[in-house]
Amino acid sequence: MDAGKVLKGRLLPFNSDPTGPLWPRPSLCSIASEGGTVKFAWGTQSGEALYTDVPKAMEVSNRRNGRSLRCSAPEQHQGPVNHIAWAITKATEHEYFVTAGSDGSVKIWNIDQCQVHWQSVTRPSPCILAAFDLHARIVVSAHRNGDIMLYQNVELDAGRVDIQEDTVFKTPGIDVAAQNPSFPDKLIVDTSHLNGPTVLTHFDSDSHAWRINFNLEAHTVEAARLEGPIAPLTILHCDSSSAQSSIIYGADALGHVYAWPWAATGEQNRDGHLHVPAILSWDTVDGLPVSIIRSNGTVVLTGNSRGGIKVWDVLTLRLLRVFKSPQPKLTGQATWEPVSNLVLDADMLVASVGKYVMHWKAGAVSTNRPWKKAKKIASQSNIGKGWKGTLAFVGEVE
Repeated sequence: MDAGKVLKGRLLPFNSDPTGPLWPRPSLCSIASEGGTVKFAWGTQSGEALYTDVPKAMEVSNRRNGRSLRCSAPEQHQGPVNHIAWAITKATEHEYFVTAGSDGSVKIWNIDQCQVHWQSVTRPSPCILAAFDLHARIVVSAHRNGDIMLYQNVELDAGRVDIQEDTVFKTPGIDVAAQNPSFPDKLIVDTSHLNGPTVLTHFDSDSHAWRINFNLEAHTVEAARLEGPIAPLTILHCDSSSAQSSIIYGADALGHVYAWPWAATGEQNRDGHLHVPAILSWDTVDGLPVSIIRSNGTVVLTGNSRGGIKVWDVLTLRLLRVFKSPQPKLTGQATWEPVSNLVLDADMLVASVGKYVMHWKAGAVSTNRPWKKAKKIASQSNIGKGWKGTLAFVGEVE
């Protein structure tokens, strides 16, 4: 999206030459951008990793100059890729991405040749999520059986394979033999602490989350159970915009939102773990599951399972604004789509709901723009005096 318009065409992860080799269709994608260049890391059901970059992506005439790379057969996962993510880095460049495979392994890839630079040992339990911090040289993985693996001193030398984990935390209460076993659906890693990384994780059917402190100097692991929700958590988000402390936001299937300080302490129970209650909670009123949360230290945004977005004051929890779903009125067998992504800036938000994209800008928007026919404030519910602006763009993606 550029200046309120959807650019025509598609960016494909495979060679479009019909006479060339057949490339697999991806099932996962992680996107990064550097200036005008857009980078795509792809994962497939067959276990392959693909990479595409497109310089000057906003200029349609330049898209043919992009390149696509495919990993070699010996380096691919032996089973579907479950998760793919860019390396956490303080720099603006994105040169490595990490994949979690059903074969139980974690692989780190470069973008120059789509080649494996580091690979963990293959484990019996499938790896569901993985994260790699480039500067801290730490890899964290979450497995189906509840194991949270930590790998230290990661060296990105080509050919480093079958690396054993340094520390493992076994998440309590995970039964892989259950009829409907839980899967890890969130993995957030914070490496800003001197003693070692802190990991936030959640399993999809639990009404609680786990904050795990790995103390690398003392070689200890401290786990805290974040409690308070009365229904399974549907989303977790960490707001690090404050210089003093980070806040963890979570929401459950009944539309309640909760908050915990990242560094909060609690009472230690008989199980040996800390139990940390939520410091505040509120009801989003509509009773719908919350699908996404974003915050910037000033406001908290919640998106629900029917495409609606609400803006809350972070200090008073007052409802500032309501955005209805950009989906048109349902017809036939159509169903409401949830808010799948939110990009929040100081005075702007971009939201995706199904195949629709919405862009809102605070303050007055000049009519000397490509979105001359933009809907004005009156087209949306405007509650309270805060966060006024113009709905700059609503468009449908093919």
